[in-house]
Order: sequence, then structure tokens, then C-alpha cells
Amino acid sequence: EMVINLPREECESLCNWIEMQEGGLAGCGLYDLFEEKNIALISEQIGKTPAEIGIHPEDLSLQKVCGALIAYLNVTQKISPKSLHKISVYDNNQCLAIDSNSRRNLELVETQRGKEKRGSLLWVLDQTKTSAGARLIRRWIEQPLTHPRAIAKRQSAVVELHNNLRLKDEIRTLLAPMQDIERILSRVIYSGGNAKDLFSLGNTLSMIPPLAETIKDTAGEALSEIYRLFSD
Repeated sequence: EMVINLPREECESLCNWIEMQEGGLAGCGLYDLFEEKNIALISEQIGKTPAEIGIHPEDLSLQKVCGALIAYLNVTQKISPKSLHKISVYDNNQCLAIDSNSRRNLELVETQRGKEKRGSLLWVLDQTKTSAGARLIRRWIEQPLTHPRAIAKRQSAVVELHNNLRLKDEIRTLLAPMQDIERILSRVIYSGGNAKDLFSLGNTLSMIPPLAETIKDTAGEALSEIYRLFSD
């Protein structure tokens, strides 16, 4: 199968040849995905209007982008993206923009000389127990917050865990055996997964209730928010 990022009229002979092969033409003219008609896919997929998910009614470009994303997944994945049930509007101003030279000089995630994690800021700070946690700490380092309230919220969680060693150790113990649930779900949804994937998923999900109970009485806003998400 092939997906061609050109209108059909610009590659008619290639499209005809592909359609005669054993595979087929999965899509042609991906620019067409940005047509206004695909905006309706947002409500069909998410169950909410663009305005309800935070997109201004007059921001037609952003609506087209969201519609194109859903249409692209439909074309390339061959199935409705059932796992896509929420769209969050990302504000570039939420995080500090760091150019490539500054990233390299600051050695945020790798050293200048050896291009290795060891010796970088990430290497110092990354004490995570899960793959998802490792990805999260890397994103936090590469995209530092700019809003004072968001910074204070994150710092309050750090202070609470730092001052309560027992709580921190209990959380780390519960997180340690957890598998990479994001990757497992991707395999299960798009390729069916296997018995090992389902077993790992079940074991990981079984750790959520005791983890929620552990952070139930925390005072910080960030940890309390996580508990509410677990409860929902």
C-alpha cells in the first residue's frame, strides 16, 4: 500500500500503476485532508464540538488541522481511532522555547562531546521507575514551564514528596513493576496484541487502585489532581 502526498491529477500514471499491483492506493492528495468538510469528524470522533474542546469558533485553521488529523488516521490505520477521545489545545506560550544551540550548550539531554545521556542534566535528574516517567521527565527538561502558577503547582508536588520519604518510597515501589501501558495499548488497538501484552496490561492496571489509595490524603494540588483522575 502507498499513501501519496500529491493530488491525483499530478501523478495519474503512478496511481494507476499502484492500483494494478497486489496492494493498493491507501490515499492520494493528503493536502485534501485539510478540507473544511473534515471538521465534522471532530464531533463524530470526540463527541464534542470544536468550541467545547477549547477551539475558538473563528479559528478555522485549527479546526481544519484537527479534522485533518482524524481523517489521516482513518486513511492510514484502516480503522477508526477508538483510542482518540480527547483533543487538547496546546499553547506554545506554556513552555519556554529553547533553540538547538542552547540545548546543546546546556547539555540538557545529552553531552556535547559524546552525545550521551550520561553527564547531561537528564542523567542527573532521571530517577524514574517507568518508561512513561522517563519520557515525561525528558519532556519537562526540554520544555520548561513559563507560567508561575503551573511552576508552583509542580514544585508543590516535589516538595511534598521530598518531605515525606515514606510516601515517596511507597509510590516508587508501586510504580516499579508497571509496564509501558502506552505502548501496550497501541499494540492491542492497532495489531491486536497477544496474551503477553494483555497479561502485562492487566498487571499494570491492577496497580492503579493501591497507587490511588497511597496518594489519597496528599495535600498538594498536583497529587490531588492525579488522585481525582484515578478515581474517575
